[in-house]
Order: sequence, then C-alpha cells, then structure tokens
Amino acid sequence: MLKWNDKYSVGVESIDSQHKRLFEIGNELIAAMKSDKFDKYDDIMYILGELKDYTVYHFDFEESLLKSNGVEFTDSHAQQHTFFIDKLMETTTLDIDAQQGQVLNDIFEFLTDWIVNHIMNTDKTYQASLNSAGVH
Repeated sequence: MLKWNDKYSVGVESIDSQHKRLFEIGNELIAAMKSDKFDKYDDIMYILGELKDYTVYHFDFEESLLKSNGVEFTDSHAQQHTFFIDKLMETTTLDIDAQQGQVLNDIFEFLTDWIVNHIMNTDKTYQASLNSAGVH
C-alpha cells in the first residue's frame, strides 16, 4: 500500500491534495495487482487512463501556479512532466492483454519511483518560493 506521509508535503495544500490523489491511484494499481481476477486488462486500461488524465490536470495546475506566482518553471521540470505522460502513452502501445502482470509491475515501479524522486527532489524545490509568495 502506498501511504501518504508528511515528508511528501510540498507545503502547498492544493498540490499536496493532488499528490495524495496520485497515491490513491497507486493504491488502485496495487489492488489490481493483488486481485485474483484472471483478466485484468480493463483494470489496467482504466488505471492508465486515470493516471494520464489526472497527471495532465495536475501538471497544468502546478505549472500555472508556479508561473502565476513568479516562480521559475524550469525546462528540466517541464521535461520531467512530458516524460511521465510519454511513458504512459508508450505503455498503451504494448500488448497489454498478453503481458498483464508485467505491465502492472512496470506501471507500479514507474509510479512509485516518480512519487519518490519527482515529488521529493523536484517539486519540493519550489516550496520556499511559493510559501514566500503567500501560497500555502
């Protein structure tokens, strides 16, 4: 189970709330992995769709929040967001039906790595700037 911990907080309630939703989607993924259903194709496609739709929304929100508060949104940060969406789109081109277990594992590893590395190492870097601009 993916569990939110305050160490993941970026000190901005709206962003933390959105990151918590990523944890929830991650837990839906874990539930699909643990399910004893033989055919998980529909679950996988649903989770991929949820991840894509939600992260597009989240990334747009985050980028707008930074820019509207005069916080630099770096090319590197933008590239990380693009990479995430591209990776999800790439996954949809695989033979998901034939590789269900592997696809679930790959998505899980990718998502948990993203949560730890992107939130902890990239998103946290703008906390002080947003907080000093009055965004909490």
